Amino acid sequence: MMISPLVKNFLCCVLLVAAPCVLRADSGQASNNPKVIPLTTSSEEARRAFQGGLENIENQQTHRAHLDFRAAVRADSNFALAHLFLAYDNANPSEEKAELEKAQSLAANASKAEQLLVAWMVGGRQGQMVPAISAMNDLVVAYPEDKFLLFLAGRWMVQQKNYEAAQHFLERAIAIDPDYPAALNELGYGYAGTHDFDRAFQSLDKYLKALPGEPNTEDSYGEISRMSGRFDQALVHYRKALSYDPSFIWSQGGLGDTYMLMGKEEQARAEYAKAIAAASAVGDRLNWELQSALTYFYANQHRNADTAATKVAQEAHSLHAGKAEAMSHRMMSEYDPDIEGTLRHSHDAEHALTEKTDISGSDRDEEMAVVLKVRAVQAALFGRTEISNQSLQRLSEMAASSRDTAIQQANEGAVGGVLWAQKKFAEAIPHLQEDQANPLSAARLLLAAREVGDTHLADQVANDLNSYHEATMDDLLARRLLNPRERK
Repeated sequence: MMISPLVKNFLCCVLLVAAPCVLRADSGQASNNPKVIPLTTSSEEARRAFQGGLENIENQQTHRAHLDFRAAVRADSNFALAHLFLAYDNANPSEEKAELEKAQSLAANASKAEQLLVAWMVGGRQGQMVPAISAMNDLVVAYPEDKFLLFLAGRWMVQQKNYEAAQHFLERAIAIDPDYPAALNELGYGYAGTHDFDRAFQSLDKYLKALPGEPNTEDSYGEISRMSGRFDQALVHYRKALSYDPSFIWSQGGLGDTYMLMGKEEQARAEYAKAIAAASAVGDRLNWELQSALTYFYANQHRNADTAATKVAQEAHSLHAGKAEAMSHRMMSEYDPDIEGTLRHSHDAEHALTEKTDISGSDRDEEMAVVLKVRAVQAALFGRTEISNQSLQRLSEMAASSRDTAIQQANEGAVGGVLWAQKKFAEAIPHLQEDQANPLSAARLLLAAREVGDTHLADQVANDLNSYHEATMDDLLARRLLNPRERK
């Protein structure tokens, strides 16, 4: 399972301690073992609950993990890492924010390693990338043989779409422990990101042997099958995951994603409805509601799509879920056939990110970068040069002050997209290549390569696009760009 766009928390770094043996409970004393990150708590009950939570995180059972971490906090309210992990992948934005603040305030009484861990995770969520990266580097230096730190770095690189680096870290982790389930799972996504599906499935086969009977093993197999276009195979694995645990809603949502990509939008909505009904957290529910709205765009039913997406935006607004609200408006701004509608939705998305909300700093900045990217390119396509240039300038300033890969890629995709819209194809190509992991930028790159006669690049990008499938608006727009259809 990969984390949804609405709950991509902690830069996905928190999985550092997904296996219990990486942390050791000490009574306020640091461990003498240089390979072990100490765990500062005076409560044996808190330690046991915390370890149980880590095991559930490793198996992607986040709801169960949160129950364990809440028990750990009840047993020891000063347990910094229990608060930190209670915020992990927490689809309740207000609780996540509160627990991160508690972890940060309590870190001073924890060990140096725990302080670095808190600084890394909290800094990442607050958009303070430089101190977050510095803390990460210090931890890696302090624990160079720690497979969990290698897993952490690999997980982060996957989320940043730096798949080659992800493979490097995760392969090192597996060299230390060939049967480490979490790294085997994540390595499958690392290989899939470079479209090396043979090795992706080999890694998942090992993951299945290392952790049989867990729903996430089948869910990951389903997700990577879907990515590779093996839709029937994906359905089989998602259903098997649900047979292990009917409450594993990510597989239920995966069925919806797969049916949507298969062109069975009505069936997709039925599957999403089940995931929505079973979702216990606001973020999860809004995620599936937004995916359900996306099915109408896939079905080319623009009015129904607007109605559904607007409903999600309104619900998200009432719940102070700024990112979901912004994503709903941004999605409509990408698809609106009228520039005034595009700009209205774009500014509504920006307002959702800047008004009082529980959104984290990193989520706000990354989504704002995408909003500006879409606005810049759409304005250029409609000939609104001033608006396009203003958006590019703002995005350039964000990229200059941030080391966030998502912001850097959005900036490059925006510059390349605007140049492409202006038919400056040769100039657009190097910028679009920096954002090639985004399917819409990849589609523009393919067309630009054809325009300049670079058949080798065009064939390479076409092969990548044909072999990788996402249940997203940008994937839909990329395929529409390459294979135009008349809109209803």
